[in-house]
Amino acid sequence: MIVRAVELFHTPGRMRLMPAPCWSVPVVTTSLKALELTILLVLISVTTSVGRMLWVHDWVWPRSVLLVIALCSVVAFETLRMSGAYRLRRLTSGHGQWRRTGFAAVTAGLTGMGVLLLLDAPYAIVAGLGGMLLVSISITLSVARAGATWVLAGWLRDGRFATKVAVVGQGPVADALADRLVENETGLLQIVGRYAAEAGPGGNWRGNLDTLELDCKLRRLDAVIMADSWTAAGPLVERLSAFAQDFYAMPDPVEGPGQARATRLMGEPLVLLWERPLKDWQGLRKAAFDRVAAALILLLVAPLLAVVAVLIKIESPGPVFFRQFRVGFNNQLFSILKFRSMRNDAADRLASQQTIRGDARVTRVGAVLRRTSVDELPQLINVLLGEMSLVGPRPHAPGTSAEGKPIHALVVHYGRRHLVRPGITGLAQVRGFRGGMHTTQHVLDRLQADLEYIRRQSLRLDVRIIMMTVIREMRSKNAF
Repeated sequence: MIVRAVELFHTPGRMRLMPAPCWSVPVVTTSLKALELTILLVLISVTTSVGRMLWVHDWVWPRSVLLVIALCSVVAFETLRMSGAYRLRRLTSGHGQWRRTGFAAVTAGLTGMGVLLLLDAPYAIVAGLGGMLLVSISITLSVARAGATWVLAGWLRDGRFATKVAVVGQGPVADALADRLVENETGLLQIVGRYAAEAGPGGNWRGNLDTLELDCKLRRLDAVIMADSWTAAGPLVERLSAFAQDFYAMPDPVEGPGQARATRLMGEPLVLLWERPLKDWQGLRKAAFDRVAAALILLLVAPLLAVVAVLIKIESPGPVFFRQFRVGFNNQLFSILKFRSMRNDAADRLASQQTIRGDARVTRVGAVLRRTSVDELPQLINVLLGEMSLVGPRPHAPGTSAEGKPIHALVVHYGRRHLVRPGITGLAQVRGFRGGMHTTQHVLDRLQADLEYIRRQSLRLDVRIIMMTVIREMRSKNAF
């Protein structure tokens, strides 16, 4: 498998390796909207304050002048939005930006002048303040837009917005689709390769479905398009369901399922069969919550961590922390961090033997740490590194087995729990599914809870699970 991965990375061709996921266009454009609206509010507030100082003796400024600030800001922003100024193509090309910016400034200035006339302001103030608003908004928006265009155009050239797409199929429909996508390939789209459902690699093909599966894991594809029949799409979705990418198929009014959602990808009409969770703002909110909360919790429990570290060193020789490979997001391995709860000479780094009640390998301090879940606290560092979340499916070691079989072979769709980052705690844990997994039912119970969490995920649910963990899991009888 490792040799095959190295071969993939050295496949000749014009495509370069881009293992990182693409940046979310909705997040970037919405953030720019919020930034410009804030700039407009501050700018118009300052301009109005300057106008009030200049003409303070000519007119008693009523509190309703605040309407001027609010209306001018909203009008300028909405004028830009409705004119399409926040579309990424226009933001990165700069085409028509000055015209749209000037129109937004004129519209906002006229709005401010109209409100002042309704407030019976003297004509000198109306003309003076309206002119100041027009000039200040024009200059500020022009500078902001020039800076945004320069930055976003650079990101586009670097491929940070490129959706990495794989096309699967061997027929004429697949050939035509791949040709159209290649012709339209820009900084927003990168065709990773063509994959044959049956034939092996060769010619212009990147490889077969085995190659596609490796690419989904190692190259972090964003989308897979099945350009063959609907019959072939179903099994492929099942095969790739453990990897975080969207799955599309060509529209077929005869064979297509009724629940599939029609959509477009770079102008191509497609049907969305499977959508990865935690996209765009949902993923950003969870990542921000995880890192901020993990940093705060680390500060709060730092004294406890120091005491635990001293107790571990006093009781038995060896390192304070225990590292072990676990299967994480997108089926990739990472090194999990825990307080060492076993004798150092008995540590099972490959998880070939699950811990049992009264396990002789567990130290006295380790038994307390496991019972209270304090041994898991160092995983807050994994959260800060982006390898884990506070809440999510608990990560299992690659060698974990039950009933003499690897756990991923016991239950269908086990790999789907890797569609999100693993968590320090999760829905399965607060429902009491902790401790060893020795039977198929144990694995199934945890998987069902994990998949339910992925379907229902929200920050409100995360907070609720964290609170339930503190209340229940610290006293769990299933941890040993």
